[in-house]
Amino acid sequence: MKTVLISTLFAAATMLVLPAHAEGFAVGVSIGPAHSGEIFVGEGSEQVHVNSSKGERPYKLFAGYDFTSNYGVEAGYLGGSGATTFNLPAAVGQIKIKQSGGYVALKGTLPLGERWSLFGKLGAGLARATIDAAGGGTRTERKESLGGMYASAGAAFAFNANLALQLELEHLPKVKIGGMKMGTDQFSLGLRYAF
Repeated sequence: MKTVLISTLFAAATMLVLPAHAEGFAVGVSIGPAHSGEIFVGEGSEQVHVNSSKGERPYKLFAGYDFTSNYGVEAGYLGGSGATTFNLPAAVGQIKIKQSGGYVALKGTLPLGERWSLFGKLGAGLARATIDAAGGGTRTERKESLGGMYASAGAAFAFNANLALQLELEHLPKVKIGGMKMGTDQFSLGLRYAF
């Protein structure tokens, strides 16, 4: 009897620690609303507030592996089409900002039924920003990168066993260039395909 009890307890403990079966690989793509922003040019009473005239459209490509229906890993690249553009007073010119980044994270999923689930990711991320400033007959380009924490939270709706729609809020470190601070926090809507 003791052998059966010990074997049962060992099997139960193993199932809690090790995944019951591998869920498999998944890939996906998502897009977000165009980036916007505001900057202040000048000092004191001569300071001018400028909103972006054109926004960079962010996208994400990602791939992951689900060990179980609750735990997995994911890596992704966040980029953008175009640049966030600020048309400044004539004496200053124009500033264009382009952002990108990448991450590797652990992913936890909480199923809310057959179709709905909530998920969160936590890991390491790298954010990059490029500023291209032109005006007064000169052009300057500066690039900076910063590593730090990546975090994400979202919800997913499964159309079937393979395809899901997901809404997500992501955070990467904020990059500073000069007096400007740029963040890649963003909402995105995407599709995830599990093999």
